[in-house]
Amino acid sequence: MFDKLEELQEQNEISKNDILNIIKDEARHLTIYDEMTASSYLQDEGKYIQKSYRDEYLDVTIKYFLKRLHRIKNDNKDYPETVDKKRLRGSLKILKNQYLRQKEKLPESNKTPLMYGIISIYTTFILGESIHPLNTPFPADEKIILKDGTYYCPVKHNQSKNPDALCRLCIAKEMEDLPN
Repeated sequence: MFDKLEELQEQNEISKNDILNIIKDEARHLTIYDEMTASSYLQDEGKYIQKSYRDEYLDVTIKYFLKRLHRIKNDNKDYPETVDKKRLRGSLKILKNQYLRQKEKLPESNKTPLMYGIISIYTTFILGESIHPLNTPFPADEKIILKDGTYYCPVKHNQSKNPDALCRLCIAKEMEDLPN
């Protein structure tokens, strides 16, 4: 998938449809077994989340993850707008590196890292939304919010340097940037 997306850089302009066609094809190759494996993986990774909001976080995240995959597979909308090639290139570099690091730790049959990539690209470049869904719970009862068309994340400032976090490519702004 990453190679196909990188090949788009050779075009003068990259439309959202170009990207969607590639990730949609990848998503359609995923099976119910792949989705169950990802759900179990996310549940297991949840053990590192603070107990005070773990259940709510996992409920929101896992449902969103699976629904988003289904939406990608069945998205037949037309997205003729173009994307910023430089931003796409940087995001692909982040996602590909993250994918390779995760694949080293997981069995080959676990497609969760690929799913992360597909969902992140779709959410960021096709929909223009934050990677975590609205109302995703975080510490101190904070959540992802949308105000005046801009997404704000309460943990972005803490995670931006984490190589396994998707914050560096997410369009959400830091909560500190939220106008009063």
